[in-house]
Amino acid sequence: MRLELTVWLTIALLLAAAATFAQDDDEAEDDTTDAGMSLEELLDLSAQAELDSLAAAEGGGTGFIRSWTRVPKASFMAGAQKVGYKSDLTNNMTLQDNSTIGQTLKISLDDYRAQEKIVEKRSATFNCSTASLHGLVGSLSLSDNWSKDEVTNSAGNTSVNKRDARQATASLRREDLELAGVAHDMVVNGSFNQQLAEQLNQRNDVSEGSLDGALRSDYRACDWLSMHTGLYAASQSGERSLGMETKPSSSGGDSLRAGVFYDRGPAVGGVTISRTSFNKRYLDYRRNANGIIDTIGAAEKIVQELERDDAVTMSWNNDLKAWGISLSSRLSRDFSENSFRASGVGMRERHQDTVNLGLGFRPTRLDTVSIAYDSLWKWDDQTYRGATASRGRQVSRKYDLSLNLIHDLFAHTDLRCNFRTGLSQEIAEGEFNKNDRDRLDTSLTMKMDTAWSSGIKVNLSFDVRRTEDISIRRERSSNNSTKDTYEISPSYLWPVADWLDLNQSFRVWIQYTDYVYSHLENVNKLDDYNKRGNLNTKVTLKPNARLSLTIRHDLNVKANAKKSRTDATGNDFYNRESDQSVSKIDFAMSYRVSDWLSLEGTTFRKKDTKETFGDHASLTDRYSGEMAVGGKIDKRFGTSRTLKIGARKFFAHGPNVQDINRAYWDADVQVSWRF
Repeated sequence: MRLELTVWLTIALLLAAAATFAQDDDEAEDDTTDAGMSLEELLDLSAQAELDSLAAAEGGGTGFIRSWTRVPKASFMAGAQKVGYKSDLTNNMTLQDNSTIGQTLKISLDDYRAQEKIVEKRSATFNCSTASLHGLVGSLSLSDNWSKDEVTNSAGNTSVNKRDARQATASLRREDLELAGVAHDMVVNGSFNQQLAEQLNQRNDVSEGSLDGALRSDYRACDWLSMHTGLYAASQSGERSLGMETKPSSSGGDSLRAGVFYDRGPAVGGVTISRTSFNKRYLDYRRNANGIIDTIGAAEKIVQELERDDAVTMSWNNDLKAWGISLSSRLSRDFSENSFRASGVGMRERHQDTVNLGLGFRPTRLDTVSIAYDSLWKWDDQTYRGATASRGRQVSRKYDLSLNLIHDLFAHTDLRCNFRTGLSQEIAEGEFNKNDRDRLDTSLTMKMDTAWSSGIKVNLSFDVRRTEDISIRRERSSNNSTKDTYEISPSYLWPVADWLDLNQSFRVWIQYTDYVYSHLENVNKLDDYNKRGNLNTKVTLKPNARLSLTIRHDLNVKANAKKSRTDATGNDFYNRESDQSVSKIDFAMSYRVSDWLSLEGTTFRKKDTKETFGDHASLTDRYSGEMAVGGKIDKRFGTSRTLKIGARKFFAHGPNVQDINRAYWDADVQVSWRF
């Protein structure tokens, strides 16, 4: 297969090289109309026309090929972390009968600066597909992917991860085949995969062939009733190597899906049921009951695994619209069984029921109301390998109710209100009940949006949230808490002029945490509060078509405190633990020198002040900043050639800036040619 793939790629490269200067006549005409053409460009156009005529004569004319594009690309990237090179060649050909042929070649190399690491990648693909002949379409795909990742650590030890994978895939598809009033779509796929890999000095080789097929059938009983079925089957066989072991591998399975759908009057919906069964035999490392690789002390570190998976899904969907009211219903049930012969996971069972109900209507011309109810009930159980009984079910329940209102408050102003309450429960059997918990989450959100025709936009939002976390069986859990959160956030966007925009947002957020059992002696949790405030200002200036300036200031303030006491009247007192403020100013400039050249510059300055109180009081100021200057070139030559160059010089300072990031170049060069 490698030989066949190499032959195809060689032919494609030779064809691409022979047609390098073959341009369409209209493209040549467009190039000649450019003012100030040099003698070299005129000679290129003349040679291009001669080669175009020669290629047409040798290829039997242009009647066989409808379109043929070749796009070679090359790029170079240099940054603080790595230096990379990349090149690729793409060939796409469309024949007169709409058949297609495609080929790609890609090569890349990444050399890391911060560590001794080199990553190389090479890939080649060849794809072709036939035109539809009485609904029958065939395709062929060949690929070869090679990669190498070599790392040397500080101790001088080198680890190499290699992978050389080849794949051949053939597909045959038949569409719109009608028999006895039933429409069928069929597809058959065959593939062969071969992989030679090494990871952490361990072999990971694969040599497998697979065959799969699918049949989809549609039958319309009447104008409003239809039935759909789908059948899928797959089989795979070969061998795999892992470490020093080589064993046969195989997998097989099938899936069946059937559904009845209706669309009559105000009701639209359907009922579906599907069943899936698969088994897989492969080499794997020994794993513990949690599915994590665990080979310590094991006599056999690599085992022959047999995995089985069976699942059934049933669902009913219905949408009803009548008298200006819409009602949606979604009911589903899923259950599955997954088992492993060698893994400590053993056998797992899962069951899940979901209910989704929605109601929407407009009580007045100015109001839109929607109500949604969601319910989830699921459990999973597990029988560890070698155990005589299961560990017990772990049950999860979730119930959510939400109400939404949209009201046209004034001209250009909308008021949106949302109320939501949700209860989630985690309940386990046996020894796992210590993790049981109950969470009740309730929130109210109000948001007002205004957008005037002048472009001014004003937003105001208010949010109140209460979260209660209660451990169901452990009454003295110190994690039981109630959190009350309040937030207000106004913002506006003001286009002062065509060349000046002002955008500002403000946010105040505070959260109180009350630990339910914090009064007990053996609980060291203290009630607390967290306060946050953010003020963000952004000014955008565009004095002319060439120059663009952006100024931004962000101010973030936060404070933390813990409850110290409560007086006789019920007032709470808190001791502040820390205050912190972060102020950051950003400035960005972009100047377009010409259609293909632009200069850029960015800089920021940040001050981080933190003050702590108590027995270990402290005050720290941290300063950091960065400046980058550079430019971009985006030049097109004619309609087919493109040159892109970007280069920036970075200067940075601050307590978290490493030496490699204090001053460095970031460059990117890309060349592409479409012919």
